[in-house]
Amino acid sequence: VIVTTRMMIPAQAQAIATSHDALKPVEEPLRACLVELRLMVDSLEPANGDLGSVLGSLRPRISRRLAHAGVDIHWQIDDLPPIPDLGPRQVLDIARVVQEAITNALKHSSCRTITVLARLTRHPDGIEVVVEDNGRGLAEPAGKGHGVTSMRRRAAALGGSLEVGDASPGTPVTLHLPVPRAANT
Repeated sequence: VIVTTRMMIPAQAQAIATSHDALKPVEEPLRACLVELRLMVDSLEPANGDLGSVLGSLRPRISRRLAHAGVDIHWQIDDLPPIPDLGPRQVLDIARVVQEAITNALKHSSCRTITVLARLTRHPDGIEVVVEDNGRGLAEPAGKGHGVTSMRRRAAALGGSLEVGDASPGTPVTLHLPVPRAANT
């Protein structure tokens, strides 16, 4: 295998990894790096407080990944009030929580469907983003791995919280985000 130092655009790098048997072991890590790079670039776009747009930018990437895995995805994004101060860091934290919840469902649940919901909570001061699979549920208590710990830390940085349900079948992961009353009117 010859490695050169010339710059390749991501599509070229991915094409090379998939076309050479010797590079198969780096194919998935390369895809993961590309997803992460795209996620960071997307987070730099002005969100103007619009969580629906933030989630909408994730949809094509997540949908392609799930289609490749044979998993259906359903999206339900309600009309949501703007979230003040929704800057690049907050956008990236929200995107990573959703991404990690989906990754966990793919790795651990044997699901056939994942649903992503974003809606106002029953009380008027918040939004919840729910990622729920229809898989086998949790075999062990939530929070054992680094993924859930990282999601909880990101939720706290957003001023919110994370709840991992233990329903079976399926596991709901809910990101609760506060929205000041002024933003709800």
